[in-house]
Amino acid sequence: MQTTISPYNQEVYCSRPSSSPQEVSAVIAKSREAYLGWQKTPLEDRIEICTQWLGILEATIPEVTEELALQMGR
Repeated sequence: MQTTISPYNQEVYCSRPSSSPQEVSAVIAKSREAYLGWQKTPLEDRIEICTQWLGILEATIPEVTEELALQMGR
């Protein structure tokens, strides 16, 4: 189990189960497959995907900002 303690107030921010070495290896293998697939994706499609992702990220800025602030203690 991994427990994250907020440096802001020294309280437990979250606890999550740790991944096993086998789970980590599986994620790495899946990431490699995704990378190889991304290389084959035409540039125009990559641009569209990244543009959509930026829109999603922009919509979550308030939540992401709070999350980072709590984890960093600022």
